[in-house]
Amino acid sequence: MTQMSNRKLAEELKQLESILQRAAEALGDIHPLILRHFFSQYPEARLVFTEHGGAYPEAMQNAMVDWSVYCMLCWLENPGEAKGVLKDAALQHKSNDIDPTLTRGLMTSLFAVLGDTIPEQNTAEKRLWHRMSDEITGFLIDAETAIAEQFEQDIPA
Repeated sequence: MTQMSNRKLAEELKQLESILQRAAEALGDIHPLILRHFFSQYPEARLVFTEHGGAYPEAMQNAMVDWSVYCMLCWLENPGEAKGVLKDAALQHKSNDIDPTLTRGLMTSLFAVLGDTIPEQNTAEKRLWHRMSDEITGFLIDAETAIAEQFEQDIPA
């Protein structure tokens, strides 16, 4: 990495830390807020957690929120790690007959809930947050398309 890109990354990481710190102070436990938003957009996901969450669907829901935060945190410093984890999740969902767009839905809910805590006047943080959201969403759409094509090719004629 060049010195300029190292500085830009450091600046973005500082902005991300500020966003997350503010969200933690304003929201407290983000799990129920993100899940409420997610289920409002994807009500069918409740059944998925019931069917695939075993005896503890709430624990699985919280783990999925933690997983989405992990992917978001990796995105700037190690996008390869984030992309691998996101694509694996979409593939695993498709393999288990779970709508792979739910992965994108959970990430979108994370960005919506936490993004609401960024002050309008903080354009640098808003710009970073929207860029990360757009990049992750775009990656997931591409992954979903590739996975769907892969599954279509595997279907015997």
